[in-house]
Amino acid sequence: MSKVKKEFRLIYKFSLVGAFNTLIGFAIMFTLMYLGTEPYLSNAVCYTVCFFLSFFLGKYFVFRVVTSKKSSELIRFTLAFACAFIVNLIALKILLHAHINPYISQLLAGIVYAAASYILSRKWVFKPTPSPEESS
Repeated sequence: MSKVKKEFRLIYKFSLVGAFNTLIGFAIMFTLMYLGTEPYLSNAVCYTVCFFLSFFLGKYFVFRVVTSKKSSELIRFTLAFACAFIVNLIALKILLHAHINPYISQLLAGIVYAAASYILSRKWVFKPTPSPEESS
């Protein structure tokens, strides 16, 4: 399979996992908000629940990483997750401060999170090891 096809397949699988995780996450977040939980707490609960789901689906389904370095991957994933979450909270704070509807703010901040998460996962957390022919 060509490199271009592999990359598109990877993006497709990442998108599927992202869509699934987003549906689960927003269902949790919006349900909590509907029940009266303030936006920051509902956001934190959502991302906490989706953390492990995202790690395992990313590792085994999207990037198909088969290594014994689970602890170092989990540490890198945790750091990447934290960075993406901080970017998400900054975006959410800016949007809420601009008096944008809290539901729309959550959606837009989620897009910011997804972009940061993909870049960090692809380039750092689950970075593929070069094959022998690529390293020579």
